[in-house]
Amino acid sequence: PEELEVVPWRIDQFERLLRRDDFTEARSISAFYLLRDHLRRERG
Repeated sequence: PEELEVVPWRIDQFERLLRRDDFTEARSISAFYLLRDHLRRERG
């Protein structure tokens, strides 16, 4: 696969990011959901 562009984004702005027209890469969307779920489990 092609190389991913790394763009820092605040995890608390996750829903806003999902609504962007230029955020359509499935790998990135999946990674955000995995990270969000991981952080929720860590915080209890």
